[in-house]
Amino acid sequence: MGRNANCHRCLTLVLLAVLVTAIAPARLALVDDGQSPSTVQIVFDGSANGSSAASVHEAFRDPKVSRVVVVDKALARAMPAEASFLLFTIRNVRENGLLTSVSRCSVVDGKPLMTVGMSQFKGPRNSYACDAPVPVSLVSAAVGFDVTAIESLNVAAEAGVPMTVGRRGVSSMRLTSTPVYGYYSYDVCFGQNRIVAGTARRLVGICFQRDFSFRSDD
Repeated sequence: MGRNANCHRCLTLVLLAVLVTAIAPARLALVDDGQSPSTVQIVFDGSANGSSAASVHEAFRDPKVSRVVVVDKALARAMPAEASFLLFTIRNVRENGLLTSVSRCSVVDGKPLMTVGMSQFKGPRNSYACDAPVPVSLVSAAVGFDVTAIESLNVAAEAGVPMTVGRRGVSSMRLTSTPVYGYYSYDVCFGQNRIVAGTARRLVGICFQRDFSFRSDD
């Protein structure tokens, strides 16, 4: 009986750990501990008709950098506000950082001394989750953006394929892109009582990651 109770307790702890890992927003920041791949974040103004390609190319010149996250500051600048409909009110909108998706947008391969790139992204639709029977327009008004819109990103990336990484000869490099979302949470109240929490996410950028294949003779 004691053994069964311990097994159930361990299983519960494992499930809780999985749930926390799944729902916790992952903030993207520079990681440079000599062991983990490094991530560099670039804030870009997509409304200024400029190009982020040169900045991404420069970031990837550092051999320690494997991921470059480009965030469009115009999309990341939401204007949340308390919003009401009948007896429902959404308040306490919180910005919880950035989430990277596991779904790829684009993939491109290149050989040494080539420059590979990609540009112009239209990501998946913005989304929200709420168990209360509130209209979509109320959630959009509260978080400060259309939670069902499809955002277009004027983002571009370039990366040169090196001959070597460290002492290893490169045979090819793959550049992949994945969506990056701004992640928000909020409280839904009925009258003066909080009844449930909800979430929303908005496409705000792209994460570019490079991976190498090496020559077998090294």
